[in-house]
Amino acid sequence: MEKQLRLLDSSRLVDHASGWHDQKGGDLLSKHIYFNKIAFEKDERVWALTEYGGYNWSVENHTYNDSDYGYKGFSNQNDLQAAFVQLHSEQIIPLVKEGLSAVIYTQLSDVEDEVNGLVTYDRKAVKFDPQVVKSLMDKLTL
Repeated sequence: MEKQLRLLDSSRLVDHASGWHDQKGGDLLSKHIYFNKIAFEKDERVWALTEYGGYNWSVENHTYNDSDYGYKGFSNQNDLQAAFVQLHSEQIIPLVKEGLSAVIYTQLSDVEDEVNGLVTYDRKAVKFDPQVVKSLMDKLTL
């Protein structure tokens, strides 16, 4: 399949397994890490954290339903943001110097049963201070 994809468009990177059961294919060592400490893995491919975080906080009157799914729950915005800052400061940012090349936070917005987005399902409430997020993201570049 990878060979066929490259024949169709050789200009794009291939994420072979997108975080699950790495079979040493594609251009990325793609990891989804939610519960364990994030640690660098040496590989000849580009190391990408293709899903992480997933911290959830259900914002009243801004959800699809009563479900409260996420990987680590918080009861208020301050605790949610403090954990987000701690995760980036202690685990994500230090890995950039070791070779971490890409990160994808799960997820941009809440979706149906999952309330682990940066913004709510209806896109009317932002769960994090944008300046705090920008400050952390600016530290992801060398």
